[in-house]
Amino acid sequence: CRALKQGGAIATGFGWYGTGKFTQGGGDMLVHHCKAGQGGALAAKNFMQTSGRQVIHSCKAQQGGAIYAENALQRVGGNLTVRDCVAHGGRNFLAEGGAVWAETLTHSGGHLAIQNSKSVTNHGKESAGGAIFTQSFEHKDGDIRIEKCMATQGGGIHAKMLEHLAGKLSIETCNALKGGAIHTKILALHDGRLSIQGCAAQGLAALDPEIRPSAENSKAVTIFNQGGDGGGIFCGNFRQWGGEVWISNCSAVRGGGIFDNGVFNQYWGQLYVQSCTASEYGGGLYSRGEVEQLEPARATYDAWLIIGFILMLLLAFSTVLRAFGSLVSFLFVCFASMLLPGQVYENQHLVAHTRLD
Repeated sequence: CRALKQGGAIATGFGWYGTGKFTQGGGDMLVHHCKAGQGGALAAKNFMQTSGRQVIHSCKAQQGGAIYAENALQRVGGNLTVRDCVAHGGRNFLAEGGAVWAETLTHSGGHLAIQNSKSVTNHGKESAGGAIFTQSFEHKDGDIRIEKCMATQGGGIHAKMLEHLAGKLSIETCNALKGGAIHTKILALHDGRLSIQGCAAQGLAALDPEIRPSAENSKAVTIFNQGGDGGGIFCGNFRQWGGEVWISNCSAVRGGGIFDNGVFNQYWGQLYVQSCTASEYGGGLYSRGEVEQLEPARATYDAWLIIGFILMLLLAFSTVLRAFGSLVSFLFVCFASMLLPGQVYENQHLVAHTRLD
């Protein structure tokens, strides 16, 4: 199937008034070898999957090789598999989202797998999101697995903001000039697990002839043949409040594991970077700004208990208040503890941990 504008196989909402919503709540869908300007297989104003199974392969478009969601793409459940799809750019347009293009993407459940997809151009222009291109990516739950994808920015994911709240996100063997796995301005990690393995920021011309720029653009030829920044992650600001981040066997010129272009903040949670390399700076982490690893202090909360116990000792030895001294001091301790309920014990575990091997 083929469409000049939107939806090589299916389009909804374009050219007419309406919500243009596509919803899959069950059943199976298979789409392959389709082509369009936007959404090689499917294009909709809004896309939602709550259940069922969908397989898309060998589709092509300028934006969203498989799926194009003009407004929002939401996944609540079900299985979505995309493989061997391409977003191909030209002289007058950029290639974005080898598999998926969405203004906003929310993943709340189910399983999403993207393999062997790419966002390419052969005229020296940048491409973005080998697997996924979006302005806002919110991962609330469920599993996402991305493998063997590539672009010039964000071999796996390109997002203006990526917020990881829960679930598992795994990216393997992806390549880009900036951000072999992820390219984002803001990366916010709250919980769940992010795993990146075997990704690289390296010259793409050697990997795929379609990405090679035109020979007359000598500057582009140089850029596309040399390595780049952030073998695993390229971000403007890195902020981790919890969860686990594992980055291994990634490489780049600068920031083999992570390239941070602003401020790197780790408040708590766990970050492991293993066997990553850089030909110039920061085999594990390179930051152009500040690096801050913070641990919540407990001294302020413990002071209330210390005061309470001192008062208990004084009252215990008082002959006048001996009868009810213990009761008064006990009530004081309980009152002081209620001022910050639970913090004394919870914060013993809120510790930021980083390991670079």
